[in-house]
Amino acid sequence: MKRIIVVLMLSLVLLCACAPPLPNEPAPLSLSYRGLELTVGMAADDAIAQLGDDYTVTEAESCAGQGMDRMYTYPSLRLYVFAPMSGAAVVSSVSYIDDGVQSAQGVRIGCSVQDVIAAMGQADEESDTRLIYRGEGSVLTFGLRDGVVVSVVLSGE
Repeated sequence: MKRIIVVLMLSLVLLCACAPPLPNEPAPLSLSYRGLELTVGMAADDAIAQLGDDYTVTEAESCAGQGMDRMYTYPSLRLYVFAPMSGAAVVSSVSYIDDGVQSAQGVRIGCSVQDVIAAMGQADEESDTRLIYRGEGSVLTFGLRDGVVVSVVLSGE
């Protein structure tokens, strides 16, 4: 019986010592609107279909690549989309335009810096004019004026 216990303990130690380290990659960031989690790179058609048709859209040739840039303006939110010449259109950026919407963590335009840090944790970058959080392939920026959130933008890295 002692041998079995020793073998099991030794096996456990070896398994722990040989296990690969846990990745320290940040999770993807998102903003929520009307119950939908919006992420950079998600299929634009899916997002637009779920968000509804109460938007206005503006469109221009993309200066970043071959294709079109589109801006869908919903009440309280703007959804920026890149539509390449071939392939599916994707969400390239999301921004809140008023305090009528909040993030999944409860952050909205009008919150204080302390509210943001309490909800999101310490920022990756901080200044008097912005708090920046980095995720997997995305950046969430809270624009600040006098210690109050005046803009919320999720964009690609």
